[in-house]
Amino acid sequence: MLKDLALDKDDYDYGNVIDVQVDIDKEWTEEILGQYLKDAGFVRGSDNTPSNKARLTPVCVVFANRVFLQVASFQNKDEALQVQRSGNGLEDYNKAFKAIGSPILKLLYPFLPPSIIWLATLLVVGAYITGLPGYGRGTLPNTVKRCLVAMNREIPRNHSNLMDKIMYVWNRFHCLPDYQRLVEWNQAKLTQYLKNNTLRQYSTTRYPSTQDNWDRIVILCKLMTTLIVVPNNPQHYSPEFALNFLLEGESAQSAMIRMGRMALPHWDQQDKWVGNSIASLQETVTYLVNLVNQQIEANYGLSTQSHCHTMSVNFINSTFGMFY
Repeated sequence: MLKDLALDKDDYDYGNVIDVQVDIDKEWTEEILGQYLKDAGFVRGSDNTPSNKARLTPVCVVFANRVFLQVASFQNKDEALQVQRSGNGLEDYNKAFKAIGSPILKLLYPFLPPSIIWLATLLVVGAYITGLPGYGRGTLPNTVKRCLVAMNREIPRNHSNLMDKIMYVWNRFHCLPDYQRLVEWNQAKLTQYLKNNTLRQYSTTRYPSTQDNWDRIVILCKLMTTLIVVPNNPQHYSPEFALNFLLEGESAQSAMIRMGRMALPHWDQQDKWVGNSIASLQETVTYLVNLVNQQIEANYGLSTQSHCHTMSVNFINSTFGMFY
């Protein structure tokens, strides 16, 4: 699965790349999508062989299932809908494309990682050049149009190179994060991963170690706690507690630890959170505050190692792939 991981974009034969002026602000249909692909140098059915279709279809299925998993994670659910493979290639392809082109997912795509839209775009192109039906069904034309136009020069026109690109994107942004989730992290492993991973490297000197930046960390922690944790757990915290907590002065280190400690009892408590959305918001905000904190200059010094609460380490491990 990882054989194409080191493949650089300069190794691809992109074919007849044509820049096309097109209006991406209007609603697209499959017809408009097809016309754009044709004008941009893609040839409908140019790689229409059973083997090419057989190579593309399983990727469509696993991609559809990955999208469902992403949606379930946003909803804080343990189980997700899955496309079951039947062994009939065309039937499996249709089920996968029906899923990724559904109206419900259209609403969620803007909140999913950019790599999801990029891969969806590549699969739509793959379906087009292999002659598969319904490559632009449902909401897919409007889902992929902006990425398609922006990345036009990065998409190979022939199936062989396109599949290499698809597998490269899949492996880099999905397979490797999945492997990371199998590793039990601690503070040192989290530090190493953030600084050295090949997906999105985080610098420990991105933000200067100024009092203003440390104050911003304190404010973010207090806002997360007083606006999310406290109001949604009235049986544990009173309004007076929230006010006193907000006005109380403390260091960035103390604020980070307290944010993690207060959030931990309510972590993933699905029955106590309305629609699970508040729990997901709590987790995501905690995650983002930790990442900002970890990029302040000298944050990995001896006195600041404890800024990332243990609970946050585990959460970043389990959700890192969501944000690529």
